[in-house]
Amino acid sequence: MHEFPTVTIGIPVLNEGRDIRRCLDSIKRQDYPADRLEVLVADGGSTDKTVSIVQEFGYTVVPNPERLAEPGLSLLYGRATGELFVHMAADNVLHSRLWLREMTAPFAGNSNVMGSFCKVDWVESDDPFLKYFNSDTDPFSSFFYGNASHPDKFRKLYRVKHETPGYVIFDFPPRRFPLLAFAQGFMVRHAYQRPPETFYDDILPVIDLIRKGYDIAYVKSVTIGHYVFDDFAHYRRRMLRKVSESFVDKGHGFHVRERNVPFGRKLRQYLFVPYGLTVVGPFLGTLAQCLRRKRWFYWYRVPASFLLAWYILYLFFAVRLFRTRKTPVAEKT
Repeated sequence: MHEFPTVTIGIPVLNEGRDIRRCLDSIKRQDYPADRLEVLVADGGSTDKTVSIVQEFGYTVVPNPERLAEPGLSLLYGRATGELFVHMAADNVLHSRLWLREMTAPFAGNSNVMGSFCKVDWVESDDPFLKYFNSDTDPFSSFFYGNASHPDKFRKLYRVKHETPGYVIFDFPPRRFPLLAFAQGFMVRHAYQRPPETFYDDILPVIDLIRKGYDIAYVKSVTIGHYVFDDFAHYRRRMLRKVSESFVDKGHGFHVRERNVPFGRKLRQYLFVPYGLTVVGPFLGTLAQCLRRKRWFYWYRVPASFLLAWYILYLFFAVRLFRTRKTPVAEKT
């Protein structure tokens, strides 16, 4: 492979005028040859300034008739010309100018490396609420996946196959797959043929790579930011919408992965509600994190867990018991 392999960055958007400039700025600042980089943006019909901002940067806009993010990325994947393809979101920010150089390094001289990923992390300018989610993930995923929920914890669960100063390759068993997704900067060889059944989910293709025996490199030398929530009110709206969709439409999200989940993990999904509602579990776990790592913003886990558990319980009764689809799905924000 060339010292600087050609890279395509794909970004699905829909009214992302607030975030997209910050994302594209971080791409533009990359210390990477411009003639080896292609940026494609799939627009789902934005009515704000999203498209004009993308055009300011000189990047290509492709109409996305399905509007959703995953079909948009699949559309861009089919049009990409790079040897490597990066899945990004409009609310992502590359934290280092060397991000592309570091992320492409594991592919050189190792044909079995089919993907690379980095840690989603916070920076000092983030507010405490955002620091919590960027350093942990949402309460359900953290509880459900355990040590497989974050790269910082992988060494406790997975064997190291190969390690360099910049990246590490873990041995991921298919039945104990980590919480990795084709989102937040996941890079994959363009030669990878993504199965059609994974087009609407961003975790299934990672499971597919692991099942097929490919290596996935964790690039520990760089990080990416994810500006997913503005504040607790934003979290409340997004979680209500996400949980509502998971109960009403089983064709997307967590339910499509259930057949790949071992019994122990399946059991944890049912234990999350008492875990979150009783508050004791989140409190003790948070206290340990705060004392050990001195990250006091982890206290957000306690109310975030309680609220999410309450939504799950409430919507279980609304949909499963009373057989109604009239659940309060919050607006997309």
